[in-house]
Order: sequence, then structure tokens, then C-alpha cells
Amino acid sequence: MFYLISSLIDRFRGKKSWSHLSEDRISKWILEQFGVKRPKYIDIGGNDPRKNNNTYLFYLMGGCGIVVEPNPEFKNAYSKYRPMDYFYNYGISPTEYQEYVEYYIFKKNEFNTCDLETAKNISRKLATPYKTKRIYLKPISGIIDTFRKKYGYLDFISIDTEGDDLAIIKSLDLSRNSFRPKIICAEVIKYGQHVFERDDPIEDYLTTKDYICVANTRLNKIFVDLLLNEEGYV
Repeated sequence: MFYLISSLIDRFRGKKSWSHLSEDRISKWILEQFGVKRPKYIDIGGNDPRKNNNTYLFYLMGGCGIVVEPNPEFKNAYSKYRPMDYFYNYGISPTEYQEYVEYYIFKKNEFNTCDLETAKNISRKLATPYKTKRIYLKPISGIIDTFRKKYGYLDFISIDTEGDDLAIIKSLDLSRNSFRPKIICAEVIKYGQHVFERDDPIEDYLTTKDYICVANTRLNKIFVDLLLNEEGYV
């Protein structure tokens, strides 16, 4: 079913997208193949509620979900533009522990991160300084449990944390009978010391969990749950 990776991306060029590179349009089309018209989503590292956002299109479609964003500057904007979403103003821990950590803040806030090495590499690559702030992290398991109780199923999860994406994905319970998202959209570019590097371990790991990469926008990869086609799952 999902074999047109490059043409899937080409299909949506020129159409209105709120994501960086049409990730929302691609994911919408995939979900429509499974009859999903009002997606339920989790957005980890949502940043701005509209600009370069992977779930705002779903909100406009009548969907709703949970957005987790540690930057408090966006709290009022989410209340204004996405009042039906649940907005949690903290970071996500890749472990089961709650903790306070340093949050590295850039003038261009989409680069904000809790990972010191990533912050240093971004600062070096873009020749821009950063400031720090202490923020609270909570494990993603709590978000998943809350979501399950509110909605019962999960269509889409976007993960964009500038450094902790793989660790957070590994902390998800993606076992066969678990609360599996239909689509995982994950940032796969990391900021290396010299160049923008492709973070292939995410695809390697998700392949072992029966997810297949159906689109690569060079910034994000979109993965679909292969178990969706099995009788009894949908």
C-alpha cells in the first residue's frame, strides 16, 4: 500500500501545509486510507501552535489531542488558537523519572533543547548564543495513560525534541498488544559538529517494532504501523 515514498511527498507540493515540509498533508492522506477523518494526536515538542506545526491541520479538521511544549511563551497562543487541545507546559523525559533539567533556549525557539551537546552544536553551526532555564520533565508513559483514558486510541504522534527523539521513542511501549499509534512522525536530522547528520537509528529501531517508513522529507520521517493491516487490529 505504501510504496510511493518520493511521489507521496511530491503529491502535496504546493498545497497549504502547516508543517515544515508537508508532513501534515502526507499524514492526513495516510490516515484517510484507514478511514480517519478527525485524528487524535499527541504532539511532543509542539512549539508554535500553527507555524511549522505537524498537528495544526488535524486540529482544523476537527481533531484534538495533547500537546507537550516546555516553552511557556506558547501557553497563551495554544489557549487562543487551539482551545480544544490539552496543553502541558513541561518537557518529556526518556526515562520513568520526573526531574528538573537545564533547558537551552535560542532566539529561534524551534531549536530549543534539553540536550547540552545538541545545544552546543546548534550554537556552533548557526553562530548563535543560547540561554538556559530550569524546566520540569515528566515521563511519556503518563501522557500515554492520560491520552488512553480520554480518547481510547491514538492516530498520530509527532516527536520533535532536538536531541532526545530516539530515547523518547524507545521509552514508548510499542509491543504488539500495546497502545500503538497508527503513525509516528519523528525528526531525523540532528545537528552534528560539522554538518547536519541523518539520524538513521530511529528507522532501524522502529523497523524492529513493525513500523515502516513511508515518507522521508529529509527533516522528518513518517512511519506507519504495519499491524494496521492485520485482521482485528482496525
